[in-house]
Amino acid sequence: MKLLKFDAFYPTNYLKSKQIECKNDIDKFNYSEYYDWLMKQRSYLSDFFTYRMNKYNWVAREFIGHDEILVQKLINEGLIESPSCFKGIKYLTENLSLLKLNDVLNLKFRNIMPEFNKYFHIESYIKNFDPDIILLREPTQLDGRFFDRYRKKKFIVSLIGCPTSHTINWDTKRSNLILTILPEYRDLFSLQGVNTVLFEYGVDSRIYNEVKTRRKNFDCVFVGLLGDPVQKMKSETMEFLAQNNRLIWWGIKGKEIEQYPNLVRTWQGQTLGIDMYKIYGSTKIVLNDYADTANGSNVNLRTKEVWSVGSFLLTRKPKNITEITDKKICEYYVSHNDCLEKIEYYLKNEEEREQIANNGREYAMKHHNYDDIVKVLMEKITESYLDWRKRYHQGVSEKYWRG
Repeated sequence: MKLLKFDAFYPTNYLKSKQIECKNDIDKFNYSEYYDWLMKQRSYLSDFFTYRMNKYNWVAREFIGHDEILVQKLINEGLIESPSCFKGIKYLTENLSLLKLNDVLNLKFRNIMPEFNKYFHIESYIKNFDPDIILLREPTQLDGRFFDRYRKKKFIVSLIGCPTSHTINWDTKRSNLILTILPEYRDLFSLQGVNTVLFEYGVDSRIYNEVKTRRKNFDCVFVGLLGDPVQKMKSETMEFLAQNNRLIWWGIKGKEIEQYPNLVRTWQGQTLGIDMYKIYGSTKIVLNDYADTANGSNVNLRTKEVWSVGSFLLTRKPKNITEITDKKICEYYVSHNDCLEKIEYYLKNEEEREQIANNGREYAMKHHNYDDIVKVLMEKITESYLDWRKRYHQGVSEKYWRG
């Protein structure tokens, strides 16, 4: 079975800064070498799925649609076609709906051409790679309508964890299968007649060895978006801690960040991927909280990211992780003051803190490792895929498509 996963680096300017930093090496890389470098930046889900799919005898590949260097490497090796003048004009006229109307009406070619090239190159690569399955992780920074042309040709799987308002023209009915971390989404999409599978994010065993630093240089750290309307509760807690000089943070500044002057003061910049993991690995206490829309459930990546490097996690008390108090795999807080008191306590009690951190990593590796998670997801995808094949492509044996 062949699977092509579309993903994105967010924020995109962080990827560009890493590319500039490593320019001399990148210029020498062929496509495979650059692809390996890109995956080792460990953005979001990195190759956590596709690495194991290949390990379990699928052919799986990642595609970052907005990465111009990746695309150029593919062009150089003949894996993506560059548009000729005739093909370019024809493709542009057929796909005007994917471009921003204002750009088209005002002939803003500086905006139009990169978008046009992106979709042309993606379609060319899909044709060349010829996947059985297209996996879209949100937000892919791609217009969902682009995939309408593949609805009966390719089996489309969407991975939805964030609010669907973050996606571009995403339509539930476009997906043959949806993977989600939110029970509410599972129930909603299932009611709409789309096969939906609930799963949890996991930990990747490679990360711990890739994060070589074990020295704890930071007392208390948060990494993530703050100052955004949907992060109000989280932002208020972090502002309180920053005001009491018990927090520094990396992340994206939301549009309401100026309402939190102490967060502005303690902001360290943006970070992502392996650099973020290294910060976690160098921190005594890593804080976690949830977006207001999470409704008190711990479903974010941050928990597993902290556990994967073996650092101590202090999280707002979730309603869906009952093991916290039973197994001492992390610590929780229930209010601003409680959080501050827990920080003070665990900074003074290093041995207890590090034991809990080790418990968390051991627990996550046993119960939430991607080896097991991906194996189950592959079974679910295969089962749904075979049903789809029977409906749209009669006469193909199950043995063949199971690979």
